[in-house]
Amino acid sequence: MCDNILYQNYATLVQHHRWAGGITKNQLLDFEKKLAMGESGVQTKNKPKNIIMWALTYDCNAKCEYCYLKDYKQPIPTVTKNQYFEIAKKLVESSFKADAIWLTGGEPTILSFLPELIAFFKANNVEVVLNTNSIVRDDFLLKILEAEPTGVVVSLDSTLENEMLKSRKRTFSAHNVLERLKFIKQHKSNNTILGTAVVLTSDAINNLYDYAVEVAKIGVEYISLNPMYGEGKPSATDVAILQTNIQKIKQDSAVLLPSDYYLSLIYQYYNDELTEHFCPSLYNYFFISPWGYIYPCSNEMWQTFNGFEFDITTAKGDWYEQISSMRNTYLKSWRKTTLSSCFSSRCIGCFKVYYDTIFTKNK
Repeated sequence: MCDNILYQNYATLVQHHRWAGGITKNQLLDFEKKLAMGESGVQTKNKPKNIIMWALTYDCNAKCEYCYLKDYKQPIPTVTKNQYFEIAKKLVESSFKADAIWLTGGEPTILSFLPELIAFFKANNVEVVLNTNSIVRDDFLLKILEAEPTGVVVSLDSTLENEMLKSRKRTFSAHNVLERLKFIKQHKSNNTILGTAVVLTSDAINNLYDYAVEVAKIGVEYISLNPMYGEGKPSATDVAILQTNIQKIKQDSAVLLPSDYYLSLIYQYYNDELTEHFCPSLYNYFFISPWGYIYPCSNEMWQTFNGFEFDITTAKGDWYEQISSMRNTYLKSWRKTTLSSCFSSRCIGCFKVYYDTIFTKNK
């Protein structure tokens, strides 16, 4: 199956096979799995990236109304600085060989040693992407930027004040965030990519083009697009508007967006057409809780599910080798993920990280 074709990136390759004629869904899923495991026989210039998402804390200095943190496992154990670095050491020493780690939360900037942690991963040749709400003192933000993370992605749901305030329980205005973006742009290294993250509500979809134009003027290089789940999930009508705005952004702006393959999953999800797709979890992607528990993905439901839970802090030897031997036992039927066989409404969240190579483009 196209064994001798050199594709420029994995997302293009998967997209090509997904919409090519003469291939069944099961054949595609099997091919995607082999490709992720390096068993496809296909040469790829950019292999699937090995990604870790580490939620450093479930504490936060904002109280966003839609936030998933309230659904995460309680009570939250206390983690010391030494314990954080013990976990970090295990991550970089394993045979998993992460290309990039996303540091998220909660709000990771509330940890006083965050710049040291970023520097540790960078010293071990792991790209670091920081997700933040930007509610942080100037002096500490400067220390973070001096550590030169590969990316800083700031949560900004709208550039419109009324929409921004509607999405949060605390008052933190769009103007505040835009000013923080200007500060980051002014002080960041050229090696750090500045991005924003937006949850694709119906309002956000309607204003996405104007949003992209405004943040691009500041110097934002990338917009992370996150699906809206649950009661406020957009409709098929919104999908048509989203597709139009995405096309206009690509034509008129230099700002980068997630891969077309990831966007196609969002379109399918909003159209209630997303039925089955390959999931990278436990192969190329891991989610880690603040205290070092590894879960298959960032879906909070895994943290109340007893079928799989792995404590990296107590693992003897190479944790990735141990998980590799365990996963076939736990996940025989789960690999071909469907919305009914996984945890439904938060199914595609990690694909943005997995298929997007903007933060690992030099790997």
